[in-house]
Amino acid sequence: QDLRPHQCFFLLQAMSRLRIKHAKAALVLQRLSLAWRGLPPKKLVQAANAVAKLDLGGNLWAKPLKLALGRTLPQLRWKHFMNLKAIAVMELLDDPEAMRDYLVRASELGAYV
Repeated sequence: QDLRPHQCFFLLQAMSRLRIKHAKAALVLQRLSLAWRGLPPKKLVQAANAVAKLDLGGNLWAKPLKLALGRTLPQLRWKHFMNLKAIAVMELLDDPEAMRDYLVRASELGAYV
């Protein structure tokens, strides 16, 4: 209850790396629900990967993360865009418009490779 948003971020990362699927992971998402927009792009991508790896993409509290990720996609630099894992794209970009934005950004960045 007394965890700050940046502590919740690191807890989510640790749970993902250790593959710990705990029932209270949804509470961590709830604590972070207002903080997604304030995260830098690198941490937002890391959090998206962690949430997808923990299979929390269908959770109600993952919706703010989905919106923040969809809003950040057009501005992501190549380095951060390439760190976004396929499972995160499939789990969190389930909205057709967000998937279209992802594919457009991938084609834009693909021209530079």
